[in-house]
Amino acid sequence: MALLFVAELPLPAIVPSVNLSIGIPAMSINANLQGALDLNASFSISPPTIGVYIAALVDVEAQMTAAIGLGLPSVSFDASAAATLVASLNAAFGLLVTLEGLLSASIGLYAFTYSGVASSMGAAVTSELATQWPDGAPSSGPCNAIVLGAVSNVAQMQLASFLDGLSVGSGLVYTAKLGAIAELSLVTNAAIGQGYTAIQAQLDAALQIQASVQLTPPTLAVTLAALVKFQAFLEANIAIGPPSVQAAIGATAKLAASITAQFGLIVNLGAVLSSPGAFFCYTYAGAGNALGGALTTSLASTWGDGFTPTSGLCLAAILAATDSFTWSIAGGFFNGL
Repeated sequence: MALLFVAELPLPAIVPSVNLSIGIPAMSINANLQGALDLNASFSISPPTIGVYIAALVDVEAQMTAAIGLGLPSVSFDASAAATLVASLNAAFGLLVTLEGLLSASIGLYAFTYSGVASSMGAAVTSELATQWPDGAPSSGPCNAIVLGAVSNVAQMQLASFLDGLSVGSGLVYTAKLGAIAELSLVTNAAIGQGYTAIQAQLDAALQIQASVQLTPPTLAVTLAALVKFQAFLEANIAIGPPSVQAAIGATAKLAASITAQFGLIVNLGAVLSSPGAFFCYTYAGAGNALGGALTTSLASTWGDGFTPTSGLCLAAILAATDSFTWSIAGGFFNGL
């Protein structure tokens, strides 16, 4: 009946079921959106200028030329790398079907959050589960639980964003006995519908890459030539005046709007998954009314890494199941634990 420290893990490692299916396309599309927005914002700086872009292109061209001279593999595609990418995207389709099943399965998962001093969390849980669970079921029976603790501000925001179906307040807050994992991570459930389209878009691009590298030897000569032409194009348009800058602003704004319209939900998931931060992950098996005591003992002075003090504030999610089916579904979703 002890609390078992699993590891200090980033969110994608905690939920590989999400990351390996729609997570990677979500992060890629989110990066495209952010790139378009950043480009649009920088074009909009007053007074408008494209000089920065010409300088950047020259730098990129020089770096790529140097890399080709050194034969660095990071700057060239090969058939095997492209094939691996295609295979992983094809696998994502199957994993997405599995993830949908996990999200929609009918379960009974007790969900709590805790916000406060970490070393006081055990006492709060002990008080809450002294005799029964919030729905009246006796807490003297066996249960399994997952505890995710976030200490840094970034990690706390990320935890709240991913488990956005939970209620967060001061101290221990009971959300509900969740009927489905979909209710736990609304941002994941919302992105499922756009997941197939996003994976297909990535797959189409990967197949094009695979076809091109199989037809011609890996080379960046064409890319370098394109950069030179683009640089010349920008230089010529600067001479024309502000309308070309306005066209660039319009084009990047249109691109950002298009990405948002097509993939807004999966962009949100990508933003959550790509945010930095790590969580202290624990699992528990034992009597429900002994969970608080296990937390108190485990978090008496430090978190599981042995040096992060528990005297500071934290945000934690406590998810508990009293039946094996619910626990198997939770375990399938959090299959990095």
